[in-house]
Amino acid sequence: MPRAAHLETLRADELLRELIADAEALAEASDVGFDAQLEPMEVSADPRLLRSALSNLIVNAIKFSRRGGR
Repeated sequence: MPRAAHLETLRADELLRELIADAEALAEASDVGFDAQLEPMEVSADPRLLRSALSNLIVNAIKFSRRGGR
C-alpha cells in the first residue's frame, strides 16, 4: 500500500540548491553545465516525494543533454 503524503511547508529554492550541488559531479563528468537563478520560494509538499521528483528531473536533464551543453 502506498505511503500517504505528509505535507510540510518547505523552501523549494534551498532544496533545489542542495540537489544541484549533489549533481555537480555527474554534470562535470558529462561535460554539462547548468545555471540556476533561484528566488526564495515556499511550497507545501511531501519532502520525500518532492526531493525524489526534483532529483530525477535534474539527473535526467544532465544525462540527456549533449556534451558541452548547458
